[in-house]
Amino acid sequence: MSSPSSNPKILKDEKYIKLSPEQKKRKQDLNTRRRKLQRVFEANYEGKFSLRNKHHVEIAEKLLKEQEEYYNETPEEIKVKKGTKPKEQPRLKPEIEENRELLGNVLLKLTQHKSRVNHVLKLMNKNVFNSTINDLMDVNKVSSLIDNKHPEENRHNYYQSIVKLFSLLEAQLTQEQLKVYYQYVNNNNFYKNIKESKKYDGKTRKDITDVKPKTSLEKLNWVDHDKLLDLMNDEPDFKSSMNELIAALYIYLPVERSEMKSLRLTHKFQDPTQSYKDNKKVERRYNWIVMKDNEPDKIVLNEFKTKQGYKQLVINLKKYDEVKQIIEQYIDDNDVKEGEYLFAPRVRNSWGNQVGNSMKQLSGKFINEKLARIIYVNGLYEKPRNYKEIIRDAIQIGHQVSTEINEYLRK
Repeated sequence: MSSPSSNPKILKDEKYIKLSPEQKKRKQDLNTRRRKLQRVFEANYEGKFSLRNKHHVEIAEKLLKEQEEYYNETPEEIKVKKGTKPKEQPRLKPEIEENRELLGNVLLKLTQHKSRVNHVLKLMNKNVFNSTINDLMDVNKVSSLIDNKHPEENRHNYYQSIVKLFSLLEAQLTQEQLKVYYQYVNNNNFYKNIKESKKYDGKTRKDITDVKPKTSLEKLNWVDHDKLLDLMNDEPDFKSSMNELIAALYIYLPVERSEMKSLRLTHKFQDPTQSYKDNKKVERRYNWIVMKDNEPDKIVLNEFKTKQGYKQLVINLKKYDEVKQIIEQYIDDNDVKEGEYLFAPRVRNSWGNQVGNSMKQLSGKFINEKLARIIYVNGLYEKPRNYKEIIRDAIQIGHQVSTEINEYLRK
């Protein structure tokens, strides 16, 4: 029996048969083609591309062919070797470059999104190749067309594609277009939660069995939300207006995470998307308490954990008179100026302890911001709500209904 090294067909210390130059080139070409198919498929569809799945290959081939028709790619540009001059980006055809504002060109490679947006525009006797973003500015009209044509469970797909379109143009949106974008984001989040929320339509916490039990620490510090409200209404004796404000933010309002620590004060603009700098560039940074006629009007959160999916959270303070009074008193006591943080750096840097200490002064229990959020969510499920109310409350807090049930609800 000959050793592997004596067999000319087998390379030393390698497991595979040596390939001829032609076989190597063919293998490289196949791998390049596979990678192209994989990229174009996964850019337009969820899930992983499989070369063994004939349906995947057919879709990817179609998408790739469509993509290559739009771009002027030359073999020389594609075959530039690594280490030589950098590869030039494929150039758009002149007719596309000149009409970049047309929605069909904005959604150039996103075939699925382009098809859905085109479907909506057809309901208005338009299409993606003769329409711009301005044709989608009437949110009520677009929503009515989608709602009349499709059942609730399917509407999410169309709002998702419109949101994707606006996100591609986000950097150049005007203030008015930005407002419309946020409305579509809210519609998208609403219908995304329809299927999950209907499971809990009219149910209370006692009716939902598959939830987490309280941890030992949660049991030790647990106080029902109704009890916390009663304690706040009994005019407790807080050590400072700061402790009273912190407790109010985490009891009366839809409970956010730690975003409340970074609130700033502003009187200068009533529209939270309006520029406070130069009216040319829309500023959407920071979290604000917006004053109107020298009274707290709303809380606007631009920086928070789930910003990617919710863009902006706005809490209207008109129905929270207790909180408005506490905010006014705090601003007067601490002489907070325009654009300043409500809370000092030492408070912001130890926010968890500040929330816990404020709650302890009220209830005798150390309730940090996470536990306050859990208690607030459980309080919502003490009374039956319809599925639409469940969704709206979840969006206001900044999470999905499934997250609410799986992560925050307790036995």
